[in-house]
Amino acid sequence: METNCTGKKSFMAMKLDMSKTYDRVECFFLEQILLKLGFQVSWVELIMECITLVSYSILVNGEPKGMITPSRGLRQGDPLSPYLFIFCVKGLNALLCGVASRGEIHGFSICKNGPKLTHLFFADECLIFCKSTLEECRKIQELLGHYEMASGQMINKEKTTLSFSKNTDVTTQEAIKVALQVPAIGHYEKYLELPSFVWCFIHNKDTLVYKVFSVKYFPNGNVLDALVHPKSSYAWKSILQAQEVIHKGAIWRIGNGEAINIWDHQWLPELGCSKIVSPRADSNVVRKVGGIYVGEVEAEDVLIWPLSPSGSYSVQSAYRLLMEAKNSTLPSSSSPMSSNSIWKKIWKLKVPNKVCHFLWRATRDSFPTKKNLKHQHLLLDDTCDGCFRCALFAMIAWCLWERQNRVRERQRTWQLHEVGRRARDLVQEYWDIHFKEKLIHVCPLTVRWSPPSAECYKINFDATILEEALAGKRAVEFARELSFFNVQIEGDCLRVIQAL
Repeated sequence: METNCTGKKSFMAMKLDMSKTYDRVECFFLEQILLKLGFQVSWVELIMECITLVSYSILVNGEPKGMITPSRGLRQGDPLSPYLFIFCVKGLNALLCGVASRGEIHGFSICKNGPKLTHLFFADECLIFCKSTLEECRKIQELLGHYEMASGQMINKEKTTLSFSKNTDVTTQEAIKVALQVPAIGHYEKYLELPSFVWCFIHNKDTLVYKVFSVKYFPNGNVLDALVHPKSSYAWKSILQAQEVIHKGAIWRIGNGEAINIWDHQWLPELGCSKIVSPRADSNVVRKVGGIYVGEVEAEDVLIWPLSPSGSYSVQSAYRLLMEAKNSTLPSSSSPMSSNSIWKKIWKLKVPNKVCHFLWRATRDSFPTKKNLKHQHLLLDDTCDGCFRCALFAMIAWCLWERQNRVRERQRTWQLHEVGRRARDLVQEYWDIHFKEKLIHVCPLTVRWSPPSAECYKINFDATILEEALAGKRAVEFARELSFFNVQIEGDCLRVIQAL
C-alpha cells in the first residue's frame, strides 16, 4: 500500500485490537450468530449450557469464598473458546461485507486486476482497508459502534493504529486521526522482529535457512552487504529492510581484524561514537583504540549488540534505540533529567508502595480526572468543579517547598503541622482580593464534635472521598440493626448527607 498507490485515490489500513476479547462476549449475541449460521437448535442449546452454567469461587486468605456466576464472556484456556470466538467475529465480517457490497467502503487491491481486500482477521486483531476519506472512516466508525453494542466487544484505541498510503496528504491524515482518535503507526514498529533474522544469518551459519538464503542472495559476502535483487522474494526484501537497525546499534569486537573495514564499520568501544569519521589524528580516538583488548590467540571478529547484557540482539533494546534517536530530533526541555530517571527515583522512595504508585500515576497523567474521563467518552463535561481544592493543593506544595528552602538557609519559618492552615489562609486571601464575587466560604480545618440531645443517638461516619457514600449507607444500616430510630447521622460530605 505504501509503494503501489499513485494518483488521486489514496487508501488507509486500520489495525483494530479488541479489549479483553473473550471476557466481553455477550452470550445472547453468540447464540443468535450460531442460529443465524444454521446450526441445529438442540446443538446450540448444548453449547450455551456449556457457556452459561459456569461459576467461579475466589480464594480469600487461602479460603474459597462465594460462587460467582458470570453473565457474559468465554473462558480463557477452554479449547472450545477460540472456535466460538471465530463465530462471533463472523458478525463483524458480515457487517464489513455488507457495506463493501453497497459501495459504502472501497477495499484495496495489491495489483491492477486483483481482488479488493476490505478486511483481514487474525486472532483478536483485524485489518480494515478503505479509502482515506472522512466519509468512509465515519462509516467504519458507525459500523464498529453497532458491532460493539451487539457483541459486547470494545475497541482498544490505545492499540489501534492507522497506516496511510504515500499519496495521502498530511491534512487528510490529521483529520482522520482526530476523527477516529487513534494514532498512525510509526515505521519502526514494523521491523523490530525482522532484525532477529539478520542477526541469525550473522551468527547461526549452520542452519538450513542460512544455507538456502546465503547461496541465493549473498554467496560471496554476508547479509549486511547483501543488496536487493530484482527477482528477490517478498520475504527477503522484508528482511533486508531491517539491515538499517543492525547497522545503527551493532559494533564489531576485534579478533584478527580480517572482517573489519576501519573506515566503514563501527568498531570503537563507545556507544554513539564507535565509527571513525576523519583520517586526521584525534587524541580521543587514539585513547579509544588503545583501550581495545586484543587476545594473544587470534580469533575471528564478532559482531555484538552492546545494548543488551548478553551481547545479542533484542527487540526491547532496538525499540529503545530507535525511540531515543527519534526523540533526539524533537524539541525538548533544557532539563537533563529524563522521565525514566524520574520514575526510578519515585520507586526508590522509602514510602509505602501505594504512595509510589500514586506519584507514578501522577507523572503518567493516568488518574481518572474529568479530563481523562472525557477523553475516554465516559463524561461529556470536563469542567473542574473543585477549583478551590486545586488551588489549595498547589499552595500546599509551594508552602512545603518554601519551608524546605528556609530550613536549609536556617531562616525563621513555620512548623510543619501549620503548613495546611497557612496554605488555606494564603489561598483565601488571594481569592478575597481577585475573586471576591466568586468567593467560596471554607469551613475551619478543626471541627469540634457536639453531643446529641438526651432523647436521640448520634452516628458519625468518615471515609475517603470515593468510599464516603458507602460509609454513610453503613451508618444507616447499623442504626437499623440496633433498632435505633431517633438517630442523627453526621459526616463531612454534604452531598452524601443530602442524599441520605
